[in-house]
Amino acid sequence: MERLHGAVTNSTEKINIKQYFEDFSKLLTPVEYGNLNEIFFEKKQLGLLKETCSIDHLGFAGEPVPSKSEKDAAEKAANIPEDTELETLRELMKKYKSREGKKNEGYIKYQREIPIRYETSDKIKEGAVPGQDIFVSIRVYKPYSSDSSCEAKLRLSSLIVMLGNQTLDKLRDKINCISDLTIAEEISEDPRGGDRGVANRDIYKSGFFFIEEIFYNDMRNETNMDNSAVIRKWAEAKGMGKFGIARMEDTRVDSLAVRFGYPWVYQHQGTCEHLIVFSDARLVHPDDDLDISHYPKIERVKPTRFHLCMLCNARPVHWIVTESDRVPHDPCYFCEQCFMSFNYIDGRKLGTFKAYRYPYDPVISKSCVEESTQKEEDSDSQ
Repeated sequence: MERLHGAVTNSTEKINIKQYFEDFSKLLTPVEYGNLNEIFFEKKQLGLLKETCSIDHLGFAGEPVPSKSEKDAAEKAANIPEDTELETLRELMKKYKSREGKKNEGYIKYQREIPIRYETSDKIKEGAVPGQDIFVSIRVYKPYSSDSSCEAKLRLSSLIVMLGNQTLDKLRDKINCISDLTIAEEISEDPRGGDRGVANRDIYKSGFFFIEEIFYNDMRNETNMDNSAVIRKWAEAKGMGKFGIARMEDTRVDSLAVRFGYPWVYQHQGTCEHLIVFSDARLVHPDDDLDISHYPKIERVKPTRFHLCMLCNARPVHWIVTESDRVPHDPCYFCEQCFMSFNYIDGRKLGTFKAYRYPYDPVISKSCVEESTQKEEDSDSQ
């Protein structure tokens, strides 16, 4: 594929994930001590060391307080002493001085990613083993437009962390895309019933990953199709060589030999394509979330603009209403609260309308709304 698209210079050499960590483990010497600190220090010495190395000693008089925005930080950077010997502060000063007289551009592109918060439990049925199990991080990007007239930029959708012993179909099930979540079924008669509406992902289940010259097809359902067949046939006819095929449900992530930092493809819904990048792999740490039932999990997402309810203009949209005889807009977007209070009395439908579930992930939506609310509160307090 490099012959067509060129090489990616910031990617690694091909690494077999499982073999890499097996070789690494052979270099380690097992340690059976419970608390390594107590081997070298007495408790009194540990207390003195903790007090001496406290981060409270790293500040200085007049130091700018941490701020939520770079614009605010730039205004307070003037408090940095000119004669500081701390290299990090010198570099920070150079950064802000280089922007003097310039507009604050580019901040949106480099907004920090939002961590997704999950509920934790003290009871773990089965846990990952620190120092033995592997975490693999995959960055999934939003669908990219191939239209040459469109100046679309590559935008991150989510960072997914999964265990190395999990298979690629588990990764696929964790990728959220509006083309999968869209619900075409009208459910205004029973919006809170057991049937929440059939989504596209429940109807069109075929899809594949293209990683290191191999198409990994989702063949879990007997009606699934090999969407890579037409591509492989075309590539062979064009003299691009033969590509391999495998089942994603039979392929463990740690069995892959991949180049970290190199973009590969996830295709679903026939024509919806995402770039995916293997960005990191590491051993599980004792401080990690060890509950394997939580993986794969979306660890971070790029800030997303959510549409607000047309009635309250305060909460995110959860419903799409069309052909309504009681609202002036068609379609009209409702949050959960406004949708039920405006269109129903004691569960009875008022007037004539059709209702469809707005495609969203509840966990991600909640985290993004909380982040947005926190930013507004921080802005108001300044």
